[in-house]
Amino acid sequence: MSQEAVEGRDRALRERAADQLGFVTRDQAAAVGLDRYAIARRIANGEWQAVSNRVLRARAAPDHPLSGGQAALLHVGRDSALAGPSAAAFWDLPGFRIEPVLVIRGRPGTRQANALCRVRTSTAFDDGHVCEVDGLRVTTPIRTIFDLARDLHPLRTARLLDTCHNRGLVSWAGLHRIVDELGTRGRGGTTVMRELAAERSIGFRPPESRLEARVNEVLVRAGERPFTPQVDLGDHSWIGRVDLVDRHDIIALEVQSDRYHASLTDRRRDAERLARLTAAGWIVVEVDDFMVWHRPHEVVAKVRAARRERRRRTFGLAA
Repeated sequence: MSQEAVEGRDRALRERAADQLGFVTRDQAAAVGLDRYAIARRIANGEWQAVSNRVLRARAAPDHPLSGGQAALLHVGRDSALAGPSAAAFWDLPGFRIEPVLVIRGRPGTRQANALCRVRTSTAFDDGHVCEVDGLRVTTPIRTIFDLARDLHPLRTARLLDTCHNRGLVSWAGLHRIVDELGTRGRGGTTVMRELAAERSIGFRPPESRLEARVNEVLVRAGERPFTPQVDLGDHSWIGRVDLVDRHDIIALEVQSDRYHASLTDRRRDAERLARLTAAGWIVVEVDDFMVWHRPHEVVAKVRAARRERRRRTFGLAA
């Protein structure tokens, strides 16, 4: 085989890894033309690391907050999804971490022990309870909260519900629907969720920033991971409060409004703050309120471009 062909296969595998936080499966390696001997050579020379009997990681891949979740999903298979605390951390809900990773899959399915995650099976689990966001499968926010409700204090469950509603991740219609679907006698969390649903009629609305919720609604509908609203950024010195933040990919999204950013002073202050964010390593995405409400596809395109740019910077791929 020519050197050019070898390099082409290696590049194809790196590009696949760049879309999966530095991980690939052995099947994906085989799909680009690498047999088990070629894979073994690349592990031996340090290019790749075997993290399980099914999953490889590029040695050059940096750590990422979602690395553990990505590796676990690739290991367990496409019919699985991040669940419970891992899903809550994915949706950036306060007080949760991705690891130790919990993965859910339907029955029939394996719960075979592995070093990457804990696997739970459920008869009440189907594609309607899963989103594929930014290339990862994860239980929907409302399914995630239902699963957590059996272990959390009711007041914390209520706060999570309201937080997700304010971010555009949960609707009260969706809450009532999942209570009807999953709320059977003996299922953990059913009593709490029924009580919370009874308090939240379809028209109930806790305090919220509708513009930020609209951005997240647009992103989730397009299959993109939502952002966390109103985050103070800065380590040694405060840079400012950012409208929306993706901590995983280090992206700051600012919604510019003529109402609040019309004066020359405001524009200068915004420009200085965004320049400091860029210098600190953040990718800054700017949209305006007209775009959010009337041209949502442009918002999605900007976010996707920023996430592609982050992947390319991370894995050293040319544009």
